[in-house]
Amino acid sequence: MAYKQKMLEKLTGKDAVSARRLSRETGVSQETLSKWLREARSLPVMADKRKPRT
Repeated sequence: MAYKQKMLEKLTGKDAVSARRLSRETGVSQETLSKWLREARSLPVMADKRKPRT
């Protein structure tokens, strides 16, 4: 679980990279990384992060 969280941080953090790039760097499939990102964004906490506050 810690590894998955680390990958999600790389996909969503300040210097976020694309799932395709992270896949090339880590060997984790792009499909898996994209799935993890979709799942995380469906959670209320992540949903709030992707919407800019005004």
